[in-house]
Parts: sequence; structure tokens; C-alpha cells
Amino acid sequence: CFALQQTLKDLGHEVLVIDYKQPYIESTNRPFSWSIFRDKLLSPMSLFRYTKSIIHRLLSEKRFESFKKKFVSCTMPCTETTIPQDFEAYLIGSDQVWSIDCTSKYDLVFWGQFKRKRNTKLFSYAISTNMKSLNTIRESSWNKILNEFNNLSFREKNTSDYIKHRTNRNVSVNIDPTLLLERNAWNRILDSKIQDGKYILVYQVRRIPGKENTLNNYATQLASKMECKVVNLTYDYSPQEFVSLFCYATYVITSSFHGSVFGLIFNKPMSVVCLGDGHDDRYVNLLKSVGAESALMKINEIFNEKTIDYELVNKKLDKLRMDSLLYLKTILQ
Repeated sequence: CFALQQTLKDLGHEVLVIDYKQPYIESTNRPFSWSIFRDKLLSPMSLFRYTKSIIHRLLSEKRFESFKKKFVSCTMPCTETTIPQDFEAYLIGSDQVWSIDCTSKYDLVFWGQFKRKRNTKLFSYAISTNMKSLNTIRESSWNKILNEFNNLSFREKNTSDYIKHRTNRNVSVNIDPTLLLERNAWNRILDSKIQDGKYILVYQVRRIPGKENTLNNYATQLASKMECKVVNLTYDYSPQEFVSLFCYATYVITSSFHGSVFGLIFNKPMSVVCLGDGHDDRYVNLLKSVGAESALMKINEIFNEKTIDYELVNKKLDKLRMDSLLYLKTILQ
């Protein structure tokens, strides 16, 4: 969100982020819930774990709110019926906004079905979703949805191909907003306190039963060889710390799309682990598209350090960045 906002500002636009409080996301990220608390009362151990997690969740919320205040220009909080009306154009994107896994159901706002003035325009940028979510939309609903959008842009080619086949409409494929900003732009929000020390960074957002510690084990092995520590990136870090930890890492080990993204942005040597759980495609396709597939490894492999040709990667990334900037310039001219 920050990256897309900053890119649009750099292109000369006045930008506000609509602070839409999506009901399911708000409920799942709330630090404390009475209903969950009541459910845990019958199990002292579960109650203890939940109570302990509240402290971390409150701290996380505080850190995100602090970042938002400092770096993101927001409207007043709103619901699907109170979306602000004083805009010339609305831009919806990016990560998982069409995924019912994240929103629990078909979300009217993210799918462009909200009240706005007739003379305004509606665009998408690098929307990411999955086939399960797309298949929940009835045939009769597609024209209604797509007719709302002046232009459509998706992050994954398979989504773009699906929409083209189903609707016979031209759509664009564009890079994730985080990749629109070059390294120098990200340097502006770094936390300088992070740079002290040499460390292997682990960022894992999905876990495979029986192999939960595999990435940590890889990191420990490499840290022993390099004589440095291991930092495991969890939600206990602020957005600034998150970006900073990637910037100053000696080596990155990840099974995450955005872990791969920030490794690329900061030109880090890294190993990107394929878990084989059906969710590897997003970062596999990204790495292949920029010539960084040498970073890929399977979770069952013996660990070896990977080498990436960043001279090649940066050239390919620059080309993808220019194409995506051209899309934004064209739709908003």
C-alpha cells in the first residue's frame, strides 16, 4: 500500500488511501475478542497461550498504526456504505484483495461494487487472487463486476489468462507494488538501529507438518559456517523493521512471495524454499520472470548457498518496472 501510494505521488498525483475497515479482516486482526476468550476458558493452556498472544498483537497493532500515521496518507475510517465520494479516480490493488481466504466472502468494495459518482473512474492495479476465489463468482456476475472497471490489471499471468478466457476482455499483468519502488525509495524508511550485526534472516509464512523447523535448521547451519546469528522474522516487527531486516541481512532464507520480493530489491544472496503445498507458484513465477530461479530449492534438498546474477535480475526488473509504470501513467493521464 505504501509503495503504490508513493509511486502515484512520484507520478504527480494527489493520493489518499481509503481506510476501508473490511469486516472479516478487522475481526481476525483484533487484538482481543470476547468470543474467543470465552471459548478458551475450558482449556487453561489454550487460555494462557491466547492471553500471552494478546500482548504481542497489541504491540503489533501499535507498530502498524505508528507506521501508518507516519508514512500513509489515509481518509477517515469507513465501511462499504461510507466510501468517500470526492475522488476523480479509484485504484484497487493489490495483494489478495480478490481472495475469499482473506475476506471470508465476496467483498463488494474490493470487487468495485461500491457507490461512487457517475463521472469517476475505477481501475485495478496488480490484483492478486486464487482460482478458488475466482470460481465462486457466478457467470452472471462477471459482466456486472468488470463493467465497473475502466482498466484491469493483475499480478499473476494465470489470473489474467483466466479473466481473458472468461470475459473476452483485455487485461494487463503488472508487478507487485513493492517492486515499483527502487531500492533508494525503500532506503528512506529504514530503521538504522537494525544495521548492527551480521545475521541470516529467516522469513516463513507457511509451515508444513513435520517440517516446521526446516528453514530455521538451514539458517542455523549457514550461520555456523558464517559465524553469525539467525534472526527469525515474525509479526513482532514493525513495517520499518521488516524492510530494514531484509536490507541489512547477510543472507535470506524464505518461503514467502514478499520475502523473495525484498530479497530481490536489496540484491541479497538468498534461498527461496518451495514447500510443495500448492502455494509456491507466486514466487516461483516471479523469480523465473527476472532470471533469479537459481535461488529456488525444494524443502527436502540438502542446503547449499545459492548465487543470483543480480546484474541480469536488475535489468529484467527495470524492464518490468517501466512497463508497469507505463500502465499507471496511461490509465491516469
